[in-house]
Amino acid sequence: MTPFTISEDFPKNEIEFDQRFLNPQVCYQYLFKHKWPTGFICK
Repeated sequence: MTPFTISEDFPKNEIEFDQRFLNPQVCYQYLFKHKWPTGFICK
């Protein structure tokens, strides 16, 4: 499994987290962007 590091734009507290990731799709997009910054490539 690829390690995940929290970037600077990650919410700083629960209120920011709830506001930013109110929609699960937004959360998935954030995680996808940080896990595969150049896009997903199947080996």
